[in-house]
Amino acid sequence: MTDWTPPSKIEDLYKNADGNKFASINAPTAGARDDVELPKGESPIQLYSLATPNGIKASIMLEELSEAGVLKYDAHKIDISKGEQFHKGFVDINPNSKIPCMLDGEGPDGKPIHLFESASIVLYLAEKYNMFLPSDPRLKAEVMNWIFWQMAGQGPMTGNFGHFMVYAPADKGAARDYGVARYGMEVQRLSDVLEKHLAGLWKIPPFNPEHTHFGLSV
Repeated sequence: MTDWTPPSKIEDLYKNADGNKFASINAPTAGARDDVELPKGESPIQLYSLATPNGIKASIMLEELSEAGVLKYDAHKIDISKGEQFHKGFVDINPNSKIPCMLDGEGPDGKPIHLFESASIVLYLAEKYNMFLPSDPRLKAEVMNWIFWQMAGQGPMTGNFGHFMVYAPADKGAARDYGVARYGMEVQRLSDVLEKHLAGLWKIPPFNPEHTHFGLSV
């Protein structure tokens, strides 16, 4: 086994991340990189997103509510490969520069509100329109367990696995193998957690039709 000495500054390792699809836009700092504003439609709700696993959660929820006739919204594509998430207009809504984010012009007290993080958006909409969340406190707590399980575990681990599997530079084989093995194993474990839960093999209650938000998140 080769000894590894941590660098005095992590910045000394940044060059090792070169070569992946997003290397040209990755940076260790936050904030807007230009003065470009975002397009806005006429509907009260404006969604800024992309068809990624996280992005479609908000889209599905908005479509369900739109079909139910309780809201209207406009959707705008944000091309993260071109760095559009660093436009000033986007950062004004989400300082973390990640999709999805949403502007509700008719927020609490009738005042506009900015929302980001897929679970936050979906929970906000579910509570605002009193749909897709159980009213029973116990059932709601069960749904919350799985929402945060997805946000803290399944989502990030799957994302890291996908990065090393698809985007990691081909000439960094050892690092790629380690990333695929490390995150791939955890994705398999998390999938097994969900599989056994849905199969009703654990003592906690299995999936309930009232847990609609659980399905939207996972």
